[in-house]
Amino acid sequence: MRRQVETLARWYIPVYIVTSIISILISMSAPKILLKSPTESISFVWFPFFIKLANNLVVAIWLYYVVKRDLGRKWIWAFFGFVAHLFAALFYIGLKLYEGWDATFNKRLKPEGE
Repeated sequence: MRRQVETLARWYIPVYIVTSIISILISMSAPKILLKSPTESISFVWFPFFIKLANNLVVAIWLYYVVKRDLGRKWIWAFFGFVAHLFAALFYIGLKLYEGWDATFNKRLKPEGE
């Protein structure tokens, strides 16, 4: 599981930095663009929203491939990752840790003869 989380971090951190820089640059140029025509203002308002979706997309793709490897329902987890972002990744990691702990705990409770 550690390798998968490191892979997520390797993709997520650069995308987060790039989207944050782009958002800062957009907010600095906002007064100039908003004073222009209404159509440019409307497209400008939506642009940061679409830029920030890149972070959600990284989490969704990561969850898709991790769950696919684990033979789970990859599309459900990918959608959850796209909508819930890092919460979905943390939820999946917690679920995998719980499943591993539960399997280890149940193995210790079984008598030797079974």
